[in-house]
Amino acid sequence: MNPPDVAEQRGGILGARAPDLSAERLRSIVPVLPALPVLGLWLFLAPNSGGYFPRDWYPSALLAVALALMVGLAAGRAFPAARGARVALALLAAYVGWAYLSLLWADSTGSALEASNKMLLLLALAWTLALLPWDARTARWLIGLWALGLAILACFSLAGASGTNDLSKYLFEMRYQHPVGYANGNAALGVIGLIAAFGMSTDRDAHPLVSGLFLAAAALLAEFALLAQSRASFIGTVAAAVVFLIFAPDRLRVGARLLALAGAVALAAGPILNVYDTGEHGGALGPALDDGIAAIPLSVLVAGAAGLAIGALERLGRGRERVERSSRRVGIAVAVLLAVGAVALALVNMGRITDVVDEQWATLTGGEYESVEGARISNLDPYERPDYWRVAIDLWQESPVNGVGAGNFEREYTARRHEPKHSRYVHNMFLRALGEGGAVAAALLVGFFLSLFVFGAILRRRLARAPALVLATTLAIAAYFAVHLNFDWLEEIPAVASPALALPIVALVAAGGTAAARSGGTSGARRAGGLAVAAVGVAALLALVPAYLSVRYLNRAEERAATDVDGAFEDLDRAHSLNGASLDPVLAEGRIAIAARRYDRAEEAFEESLTVEENWLAYYELALIDASRGRFARAREELALAEALNSHDPVLRRLERTIAARRRVDPKAENSRIQQEAHARFTTSGT
Repeated sequence: MNPPDVAEQRGGILGARAPDLSAERLRSIVPVLPALPVLGLWLFLAPNSGGYFPRDWYPSALLAVALALMVGLAAGRAFPAARGARVALALLAAYVGWAYLSLLWADSTGSALEASNKMLLLLALAWTLALLPWDARTARWLIGLWALGLAILACFSLAGASGTNDLSKYLFEMRYQHPVGYANGNAALGVIGLIAAFGMSTDRDAHPLVSGLFLAAAALLAEFALLAQSRASFIGTVAAAVVFLIFAPDRLRVGARLLALAGAVALAAGPILNVYDTGEHGGALGPALDDGIAAIPLSVLVAGAAGLAIGALERLGRGRERVERSSRRVGIAVAVLLAVGAVALALVNMGRITDVVDEQWATLTGGEYESVEGARISNLDPYERPDYWRVAIDLWQESPVNGVGAGNFEREYTARRHEPKHSRYVHNMFLRALGEGGAVAAALLVGFFLSLFVFGAILRRRLARAPALVLATTLAIAAYFAVHLNFDWLEEIPAVASPALALPIVALVAAGGTAAARSGGTSGARRAGGLAVAAVGVAALLALVPAYLSVRYLNRAEERAATDVDGAFEDLDRAHSLNGASLDPVLAEGRIAIAARRYDRAEEAFEESLTVEENWLAYYELALIDASRGRFARAREELALAEALNSHDPVLRRLERTIAARRRVDPKAENSRIQQEAHARFTTSGT
């Protein structure tokens, strides 16, 4: 006799029990409602440059800390009860705490404070979610709503790009960058959403319509990501697929949808990839982008229809032992074929792979890389990344235990680089941790990611289908993030980094069982936990509030500068008094004073900035002011100090020639010229 249908169990045969089940569902949802502000924050940050700029992430960090404080006090504990989640969260907290500690030895304490505060945002959001009593059902709701929210954002972005006359908003160097403003970050946002949507499409308990909806969302997000032509996202997606197949239940369900998704995306891949190729060959980007976007709806419909059809067939075969046994065999066969295909592809390209590894190592150790012609996604040119990595390794070798301080890579790279291009970030989070935080930070970061996979593997052995699916989906997201951040600065994009770090912890909580999560422990433990949460929360707010108010005054000053210079100076004085470690207010004062041709005020501001932190920009601007007044000997000395802190900068070389010729300069005109040149480089790449 076949087991009764699930729907019949819930409402047909035992219809009188339906209200109890609804009440039970409500009781499981209410305790996790504090996750809604976190979800809203992720979806708010995504279209606002991914939350990259301080004007967006500072208020988000304040909200995140307040949420974590409230949830922690309500729960009466500082850490989640599930062991895996507790260990992962502790390692992440130690990583952030070490960043704050680096203020003690960082040359730029302002940069260290800002970098630490931004990491605090990621920690606070993860902490909030980790303290909630998740189960498989509520975790799936969180992941599903987030994936659908990203799909909606992608729809609006693509709709706005279609037929637009302002391509610079959407394309940079022929790559799609909206809404994050950074093509690789845009790709990462699409791929982590794709993984979440695809995972939910394989849910055994979902209605076929829901399965189709999520597979359609996965196709949309895959093509949205593909427009960015990110090589690292492609590598990360492969790693995520492998992890998902390892941890996922019902591999037939996964394999069938994976093949359907790949086929649907292939329908639109040609026009999408053609956007970059068109720009490379000097073609019109507008029509090419329109063609690429126009190819997406059909692909999405095909994916949705495939998901619906597969879900309906699976439902028909459910409960039939013979069909399910055959399905498992087919699933194993599909997984084996995929693995064999991957190995065969690697073997066929082994020579090329070896050459690439040799070239990368030669470049990292001081050689030069020869760029390869062709589509960007297949172009193996690392651009300036090996130079970034070289400097990060040098910093670690000089300070192997503690590094140079959080956020201090930019300062060091500016002085040590071999490339003319500036960079704030290492483009590799692990090497950044090594260079900025030494072996301690690197060990904590690696330990965090390892803890996710180790505890995930331990828990997977005893999990039912639903929590196993949540675990597989979130670990695939973590795997993608861990791979992609070896090549880009995704940690600086909270809309990408926060869910990638937090969702696996949610899965560990859900997999660890809700009974322990709901347990409050003894009254003494609750009081101690509450006190610990309150103390940490107050300290976090003390770190964030003055810095955020400083940013607000700084932003307002920059807005007022064109019409009210004196008012702008007052705002900058307030900003500096609130965050005396930051260079930004005093440098902004100097730039605004130069724009107003108040050179005495500018000179005072730049000299004051040197008491905060020695920086090349102040020396450069002082050299401009002295050159405008005919003090060429002094200007030459200041320019030499700027060059010692900023090597290979063509702007400094140009001023050096001007001073050598004893020609006076107009500081305002020279600064305007630099801004126009930078703007021209940016907009030309997108038209």
